[in-house]
Amino acid sequence: MGERRSGKEVVVTPEVPFLDIHPEEELLVELERCFVGFLVSHMEAEAVKTCLFMEGWIGIEVVPMGEKMVLLKGNRREDIVKARAKKRDWWKATFSKVVPWSPNLVATSRRVWVQLRGIPLHIWHENFFKRVGNLFGSFLDFDEKTASRKRLDVANILISTKKIWRIDEWVSLKVMGAVFKVWVVKGVTVFEEGEGSVEEDSDLSKDREDDWEEEDEARWPEDDFKAAGDFSDDEVGDDNEIVPSV
Repeated sequence: MGERRSGKEVVVTPEVPFLDIHPEEELLVELERCFVGFLVSHMEAEAVKTCLFMEGWIGIEVVPMGEKMVLLKGNRREDIVKARAKKRDWWKATFSKVVPWSPNLVATSRRVWVQLRGIPLHIWHENFFKRVGNLFGSFLDFDEKTASRKRLDVANILISTKKIWRIDEWVSLKVMGAVFKVWVVKGVTVFEEGEGSVEEDSDLSKDREDDWEEEDEARWPEDDFKAAGDFSDDEVGDDNEIVPSV
């Protein structure tokens, strides 16, 4: 355990585990025949593999590594080299670069669906979702039900983030002089055509959802106007400002 002094108080911080790992030789040999492709835009690995298949390159596998990185595996290293040489225009349009695999190539970002709850209906629009998504990384997309307003109790947005911990936070909004709090929580792991499987909530998330249900009837509209006094000037700025809660 490490110690950090803050005035007279001693704060004990846990040490981060350190492991010295030796890779398997067989896996290293396999990876040395591979390339890593950096996609120009977010694209599913299966879609890239289908494009290669349609071009006649059946033996090239495309494996997602995270964010915009994919591992390109061929029966032989020369297969990928030949494919790039034959269809240069397609490769340039699909990948920003393709490089031989090396041990330091690891994705530092991830794509994740997050849910937004408690959104005032009069700010339910694309610009709002982008601003909230950009607080946690980069906004990418939202699902069909959010876009069409078929559900107004929860919005689902897709973001790219470098945060490695679970997203489970409140965001404070000031809209036309009234203050609101929106709950932003990672919840959807697989999403197809507006439907998804929701991962099990953390204890913190369950507690917040219980609080949400208990307070729901009392939220509209007087409590939100009165809640303006619960925030400091640092937390809420000009009208229509969005800031993460502490």
